[in-house]
Amino acid sequence: MSVPKYFLQVVSTKIFLIFFLIISTTDAIAQGGWDIKYIPLNLLNSESIDKEVRIDFKTSITDSLRGEVKVLDIRKVLSNEDTVKLALGGEFVMFKESWKIYIDQGILVDQTLERLGNTDDERTYIREMFLVSINETTLTIDVVVHSPSGKNRETIIVNKSDIRGLLIRI
Repeated sequence: MSVPKYFLQVVSTKIFLIFFLIISTTDAIAQGGWDIKYIPLNLLNSESIDKEVRIDFKTSITDSLRGEVKVLDIRKVLSNEDTVKLALGGEFVMFKESWKIYIDQGILVDQTLERLGNTDDERTYIREMFLVSINETTLTIDVVVHSPSGKNRETIIVNKSDIRGLLIRI
């Protein structure tokens, strides 16, 4: 075998191996993640108590879902960012849903309620929510309110008539 043919064969083998290595690791780097499941309010049961959740509030009184929502449909279901008035610390505060659901990723910790009227210096939001109890008309939820002064844990009661569904960590 001549030197140029040998050199060409070695170089082409190395190029192939490098190309194969790049292709095989690119997919692993680009993988997204899902740790959420959407449960419409009519399918909510006591198995969800003590789990971390996020509330999807209704846009209007007629806004409702029936049946199971598949993972790929969650992004479509959460396309609206609704506003809601919650009682925190003895006063009513307006919040807006902030959904960060991507084509290949939906992580519960990324989903928050942002206080309306926030400035960058005074950002207040609710990230952690835990379902405490369910009754005929309300849900009791422990929330952690993040503000410039720190974290504060509070319990809120939300009317079921204001809720379309819940995101639950799976």
